[in-house]
Amino acid sequence: MTRRGIGLIAAAVILFLLADLTRTGWIQFADSLLWAIIVLGVALPLLALPALDFSVVLEPPVKREGMREGDAAAVSLRIRNRRPWPRFGLRVTVELQSAGRPPKPIAFYVPFVAPGADLTLRGSVVMSERGLYRLQQAKVESSAPVGVLRRRKRILAEAQLLVLPAAYAVFSAETSRPAEGTVLKNRPAQTGDDTAGSRPYVPGDPSRALHWRNYARTGRLMTKAYTISVGDTPVLIIAPPGTVEAFDGVARLAAGAVERWTRHGERVRLQNGAVELQQSRDEMLRALALASWENGALVDESLRWLGPNAAATVVVSGGDAASLRQIAAAAPRLAARLTALVLGALSTQENEEARSLLARLGVAVAVYEPLQRAATDVIGQGERRAA
Repeated sequence: MTRRGIGLIAAAVILFLLADLTRTGWIQFADSLLWAIIVLGVALPLLALPALDFSVVLEPPVKREGMREGDAAAVSLRIRNRRPWPRFGLRVTVELQSAGRPPKPIAFYVPFVAPGADLTLRGSVVMSERGLYRLQQAKVESSAPVGVLRRRKRILAEAQLLVLPAAYAVFSAETSRPAEGTVLKNRPAQTGDDTAGSRPYVPGDPSRALHWRNYARTGRLMTKAYTISVGDTPVLIIAPPGTVEAFDGVARLAAGAVERWTRHGERVRLQNGAVELQQSRDEMLRALALASWENGALVDESLRWLGPNAAATVVVSGGDAASLRQIAAAAPRLAARLTALVLGALSTQENEEARSLLARLGVAVAVYEPLQRAATDVIGQGERRAA
């Protein structure tokens, strides 16, 4: 029974007493009408949910790579009425839940379900935060038509959705640089800047890659062959900030570095303390989606496990002066083959001093200030600011 129902019943009792005392016709009529409304408000919710079948399905992402921050997750709700009477005023709420995150609700309101009807409704919610979301149950309630009685029912549903971090734009000049004298290896690639002859055409090759001069000379379709220069596997280190929100931003910047490095299919090495993971682009993005700042090692612990000539990129929050000092301490041993990707402006004096120290030691520093479309809707781009 709702508060409104309790109030209506109290009003009906008062009118009944007044009608009994005064014998006034219009009061008796009003009391009878109020009792009829109460009976109807109790009967319809009781009849609304029995023999009503519900099924909730989390639709797969449209993109092949999966769901990204800023994409909309779609849920379909199917309702089937197995009785010969209509249903009124159904409200269904579906929640996508992730550990440490507020739930993402998707609400459906169905004012009318005809006898024997089979309805399918679709709703969506923007996934503005990375992580693994689970759909475990949905809530159905009915209080129509006047809200006297509220009837509830839970629907079991088993589904999960992995939301990958959005990638801020990271420029190639700001990633880890090979040391002087490092021998770069050439390997074949489908795209690149250096043309290395041609090869026979294979169905599916893009038209822009066709070698038209060879075709004019030989009469056979040929495709341009490219090579790219690659060095050692890029090493990525993430400095764990103190909050979930700050780590989300750092994860987006790290995803941008991964996108830049792996555009030709290379792998990335993630160093977290003594733990070393060498993964492909998709594997690394999934790892960033599931990463927690509480499980991250300090920067100096991760840098300690690198060889003396290793190159690494450290992604750090702009307010983390301690991590910037740890990068500076490791720079002489690593021959300044370090790059610091900093999310957010270095505003405090302590941060500016750490940044100046990094510059004197030859560590490249790139500062990113992300653009946002709304408070909870993140654009997968970043804005570069000169270091």
